[in-house]
Amino acid sequence: MPSRVLLIRLIILLIIALMIGSCGWNDPDDTAISEIRDILYDISVSFNFGNITGIMRHAHPDYLHKGMRDYQLRELWLDRMALYSMLNMENILISVNGERATATMLMRFQSASDTLILDEPNISGDASYFYYDGNKWRLYGNQSYF
Repeated sequence: MPSRVLLIRLIILLIIALMIGSCGWNDPDDTAISEIRDILYDISVSFNFGNITGIMRHAHPDYLHKGMRDYQLRELWLDRMALYSMLNMENILISVNGERATATMLMRFQSASDTLILDEPNISGDASYFYYDGNKWRLYGNQSYF
């Protein structure tokens, strides 16, 4: 009898282990990375369509990057739109640390006569720093005046 009870318990444990193992457990960092990639994609599409509102909707109200506030970020992106017609973000790597994340990438701005490649966040970094505000990820800047 005891071996039969032990066998039943073992079978139940095996079934539970299989059920847990087959569930799609999502690492919170994987979810954050996916959401930030979507934001970067949306920024590039918005840029390519000349939609500054589509870019700025991702900026946190407390955006601060190297002394630049959100209204200055808007002007920076408008200036870029005036010079370039296409944006492609390449080699995106995102590191998440709690509520903060940093995107490393190459931003390739192109026009008919010129190409500008920014190695981010090393060159400008204005679209590299993110903050999770409890609801969604937002562009946040490096929160520094330098």
